[in-house]
Amino acid sequence: MAALSIIDASRIKKVIASHLNVAVHVHDTCGSGLFFTVDHADPRVTAFFKTYAEMENLNLFVNDEETLFSLESN
Repeated sequence: MAALSIIDASRIKKVIASHLNVAVHVHDTCGSGLFFTVDHADPRVTAFFKTYAEMENLNLFVNDEETLFSLESN
């Protein structure tokens, strides 16, 4: 089962856009879950995802460039 629903992803996207003024893109992997990207690394976005993952007890994957984020169930 996916860690996040499309509704969760939409809420995350809106929170980041409204509070951090950063555009986040949501991608669907057709059954394997969702992931997020940003055009440019922003430490505030990385911090948001780390905090969210901790609060929701999810595993977080962040690429080396800090432009791709994936949340998965523990």
